[in-house]
Amino acid sequence: MLSTDVLDQILLGYGSGAFLMADPNGELAWFHSRQHALFPLGFPMPFPRSLRRVLSAGCFEYRLNGDFLGCVEGCASRTETWISDDLKQVY
Repeated sequence: MLSTDVLDQILLGYGSGAFLMADPNGELAWFHSRQHALFPLGFPMPFPRSLRRVLSAGCFEYRLNGDFLGCVEGCASRTETWISDDLKQVY
């Protein structure tokens, strides 16, 4: 189990637009992108009007926590992945 201090650091990092990735040796590091978007999670989801039109057209499907663990395991079980065992614990 991760300590409260570590969890707080992770939440602050993600909240500022940074994200964790593991290198080929499994070492975790923070990465930043110049372009990113953060979506506030709440109900109802505050989607912009243009995105609501696209979603209501049925072209895409979106889910919240549909099979989160299965998704993480599936992404981590590839030959090349950025999800290490430590990062799976974070998720």
